Amino acid sequence: MVKNMLQGVDMDVTRRRLLKWGVLGAGAATVTGTTDLAAAASARRTSPSIVQGATDDKGTQFSVVHSVNSCYLFKAEDLFGNRHAPAHVERLEMDGERTSISKVYFSNLDPKGSYTLTHFDSFTGEVADVREFKLLDVSKESLSFAICSCMDEFR
Repeated sequence: MVKNMLQGVDMDVTRRRLLKWGVLGAGAATVTGTTDLAAAASARRTSPSIVQGATDDKGTQFSVVHSVNSCYLFKAEDLFGNRHAPAHVERLEMDGERTSISKVYFSNLDPKGSYTLTHFDSFTGEVADVREFKLLDVSKESLSFAICSCMDEFR
C-alpha cells in the first residue's frame, strides 16, 4: 500500500517541506481529535513562570508571573546552607488581569557561589518551585547571555 501511495510522488524532501508536513499533520490530528494535542494546546500553566532577569556580580532579580490570588515567599540558599532573604520584593498588578508579577531582588551574594531559589505559597507553606542560579562571573573572558521576550503564555 505504501508503494502505491508513493508512485509518482516527487520525493525531493526539503527541510521546509518536512516542517510543512509536520505542521499540517499536527493540525489535522488536532482537528480530528486523534491525539491529545488539542488538550495540550488549550492547557494553561498552573504553576508560576519564573525568569532570572538583570544579574551582575553582586545580585540578581527574578520575575515571577503568578495568579493574582496567590502570594509567595522567596529565599535563596547557598551550597553551605546559608539562607538569604530577598533585598526587596515588588508586586505588580494590572486591573482586569488574572496574573500578577512579583519582582524579587537579591543582593550581596557571592559571585562565585551557586544558589537555590525556593519560593513557597504563603497560605499553605508548600514549595511552589525550586531552581538553581548563579551570578554573573565578571572574571570570565567570554560571556553568554539570552534575551527573552515577554512571558505572556496565553496569547
